[in-house]
Amino acid sequence: MLFLTPLGILSNVILVPYMPIFAQLAAPETWTDLKDRIRQSLVLTAMTMMPTGALMSVLALPAVRVVYKRGAFGESASQLVASLLLVYSIGMFFYLGRDILVRVFYALGDGNTPLKISLMGLFFNAVFCFFFTKSFGAAGLAMATVAVQILSMAALIWILNHRLRGFSWQANWSTHLGLGSE
Repeated sequence: MLFLTPLGILSNVILVPYMPIFAQLAAPETWTDLKDRIRQSLVLTAMTMMPTGALMSVLALPAVRVVYKRGAFGESASQLVASLLLVYSIGMFFYLGRDILVRVFYALGDGNTPLKISLMGLFFNAVFCFFFTKSFGAAGLAMATVAVQILSMAALIWILNHRLRGFSWQANWSTHLGLGSE
């Protein structure tokens, strides 16, 4: 609840308006504009999810205490749930970023690529869960899920970069970060 509520609200605010835009720009002659909108949506995602994730990370334990501790949770249970919330909070950008890229593939008429990435993600999630839980316990389960989201997002970006004939990431990110040369 503590993780999914802000993620769900913000994902709808970002995803719903962009889906028809992605669909309108799916033709090869409009790919330059599509790439701009993909970059714009990922920057918007970073600008909303990273501060939200940071805030949730800092407030993980107090939030768990307020919401769950009321007689049902002891201190050890609160600490455990807060550690899970902390890990999930770190991965918020990657959850929503992956969802945006999946919508781009749908707009391009390709539902198979996100399906294949998701199926590979299931395999990696099982492997990561096995290894991460040995070292980190229950938090390892959350770490495995976040790691899969990061890998999935990277794979989708890589495939889109090839399919759309490049993104010009360096120039775009330099401009957004104020690092562009004069």
